[in-house]
Amino acid sequence: MPSENVYIDACPWISFYKPGELNPEQESGMNSLFADAESGHIVVIGSHLIYMQVLSVSAETLEIAFDGRKGLLVPLDETVSVRARLLQNDCFKATRKALGSEDAAHLATAALMGCKKFVTLDRKRKDGHLSPYGDRQILEPLLGLSIILPEQIAGQPVLPMED
Repeated sequence: MPSENVYIDACPWISFYKPGELNPEQESGMNSLFADAESGHIVVIGSHLIYMQVLSVSAETLEIAFDGRKGLLVPLDETVSVRARLLQNDCFKATRKALGSEDAAHLATAALMGCKKFVTLDRKRKDGHLSPYGDRQILEPLLGLSIILPEQIAGQPVLPMED
């Protein structure tokens, strides 16, 4: 029985399947994560949103990854939508900055599925919006999970954020 659920945001999926997109530490982290899923130590969780966002990966590849044994795709339903909206409201109250709808849906799905980790590459704010990793000090307490970069899976040092 898996010990934990781990959510993978859309951006690591996109980068993993594009040669040269990930640095060696990030690629090592993703490979470690997938090996843990293959061995049954974790279940990789994703949202149906990735079908719209991860266009560089075939639907067939995603279906293999999320086969129910080592991975699970969660529908973007009313429960997720309501939780995402509440998260957006909480973030705006705390920071006066918006959390984008897609990020909110991914984060809400992770929280609702009891994920302990949320793996992302979103380190910088875009267009004044909050960033999952860049604003993890605000998001983690609201969600009850750790927001990490792929390189942190394999215990690699995290490079400083660029401004």
